[in-house]
Amino acid sequence: MILPANSLGLDSDEAPRRYSDFLARVASTGSLWGIWCGETWATANDPSGSRGSLFLLWSTKRAGIDCLDKNRGKFPSDSYVDSIPMEKWLELYTPKLIRLNSAPFINPDEALRGIIVSPADLRRDIVDYLDSLRLQGSDLTKLKSRVRKRRATGE
Repeated sequence: MILPANSLGLDSDEAPRRYSDFLARVASTGSLWGIWCGETWATANDPSGSRGSLFLLWSTKRAGIDCLDKNRGKFPSDSYVDSIPMEKWLELYTPKLIRLNSAPFINPDEALRGIIVSPADLRRDIVDYLDSLRLQGSDLTKLKSRVRKRRATGE
């Protein structure tokens, strides 16, 4: 995992922890969360001006709702937090963000402090995290098998 270089308003210790937590939750639930604003997802302007926009993205529905509630006046009145399946994010949204020169804005809090990561890096980090879980699961299965064999042979 490459830690994101851009964090808005977060101290240097908080950004890597928040990003790791994001990856773990997304991997465990298979969902990402955004604010749906009637016809499109909520975005923010990139303060650096180097990207088209920032796609607001959370690892839990509750975090998205908290941010929306605290910033209700910044969004259309009919906005709500909705799920984006991970596969759909990886296959459809990531390429679109790359084409638009936009980036995910990861787990912004109520003060809109969060992490900016390139869409390609986020995709790679999600896939790498899932692969590491599969590898750990595979190792655990092998270990259980060895333990059963040893019990059966009396070792």
